[in-house]
Amino acid sequence: MKLMLKRRWIVFFLVVGWLLVSSIIWFRFHVIQQNILSDGLKHLEHEYLSVVNGYRRLATYGFNRVTQTGELAGQVGLALDAGPGKERNRIRGQILAMLSPDYQDLTALHFRQVHIHFPDSVSFLRVHRPDRYGDSLAGIRYTVDDCNREKRFVEGFEEGRAFNG
Repeated sequence: MKLMLKRRWIVFFLVVGWLLVSSIIWFRFHVIQQNILSDGLKHLEHEYLSVVNGYRRLATYGFNRVTQTGELAGQVGLALDAGPGKERNRIRGQILAMLSPDYQDLTALHFRQVHIHFPDSVSFLRVHRPDRYGDSLAGIRYTVDDCNREKRFVEGFEEGRAFNG
């Protein structure tokens, strides 16, 4: 009987020991797993911010390069005043010719779109697709709506009808 009681205590302590060791291993596994996931998330966040900041700098550079003379704003103003028709189309062609060298430089840096809108969010010139213009982007490109409504710089990524931007 005494031997049987000893065996029960031995089994009891083995089971408790096994549960304790298993719990410690399980806890450590989850701590290590969380650390790995947290480190991976920090790495992805760093990469994301690097990409966003790179595109921000590129967009600012492109904008400044294209608009630094003021000639572009003057031409777009003339096109807006001209109204739809041949004169606006002529000005559109001049602006496209003026922007083409800069656009080629930007595409070499993986920038896909340069798009000029009127204050009512109507597309005046898609340098990346010059044959397509005159459509309203109101309610489609919310950054364009915000920029035109609030007269401020707006940045971000969004989906359009055909491209994200």
